[in-house]
Amino acid sequence: MSNTTGAQAAPRKPRVFCISPISRPLVSFGISSNALTYGLFLLLYHLGLPALWATGICYVTGVIISYLVNRLWTFRSEALHGHDLPKFVTAYGLGLIVSIALMWSLIRWLPAEIAQILTIFGSAAVIYLLLRLLRFGRPAIAVAAPPPDSGR
Repeated sequence: MSNTTGAQAAPRKPRVFCISPISRPLVSFGISSNALTYGLFLLLYHLGLPALWATGICYVTGVIISYLVNRLWTFRSEALHGHDLPKFVTAYGLGLIVSIALMWSLIRWLPAEIAQILTIFGSAAVIYLLLRLLRFGRPAIAVAAPPPDSGR
């Protein structure tokens, strides 16, 4: 196919998954954070704490760290805590339900150590989607005021 000047169009390069320089710290933080909470899970579990309790403790620890990181870096929120915190608590509350349900289901067929890895990924995906849907870190959508009465 040629363009109007008669020159051949350059072939398109295939799209390759790429992490932007801005996203790299966020991705590496997510990996580091999950690796640390997984390490905490392994420690608690091998010290004799039941898998569901260890999952819950790791979840609460991760939530505290995640709120700060998501607010400051991921979503760069400038909203007040009163605006962001209810959205965050909602997303993470539902994420906790997903996390416990996944762990409860998976430990019936898999070792707890493997089940926890799958639980981390499953609940992280649900939480991220919920934060996006709830518009975490974004100002409330402004509703346009009706035009002033023209006196008719």
